[in-house]
Amino acid sequence: MTERVIRLDLRIETNGEADDEDLLRLAGQLRGHLLRELTIESAEPMTAGLAPPRTRGGELFVAGALTVILAQSPELFTALIKRVEDWISPHGGRRVTIKINDMELDVEGIPRKEQRELIQFFQAAVNHHPDR
Repeated sequence: MTERVIRLDLRIETNGEADDEDLLRLAGQLRGHLLRELTIESAEPMTAGLAPPRTRGGELFVAGALTVILAQSPELFTALIKRVEDWISPHGGRRVTIKINDMELDVEGIPRKEQRELIQFFQAAVNHHPDR
């Protein structure tokens, strides 16, 4: 029996002082944090296709963005949100937007009670989304 998985796109935003190199570094840090703390299928830099012909390199990476694949589990999704919050909390001016299909959830320094309510709403929407 195959376990159902879900794809999440995570985008890191800062207070505007980070360049593409900084965003790539931050995405690498968040990726490492998630892989150490959670049992997920994968967490890879988000790509935007291949580089133009006659240029160096293969795939183009989106600065500050990850594609995460994890089992479709409310507990694992909640744990992911918690780990993202833990990664954000010591640093002011950071926010991570999590996107599933056409739904987005911003994770940033909002009160825990409101964050839990947002997570519950988001989980309900994901669980009832027609693309599931």
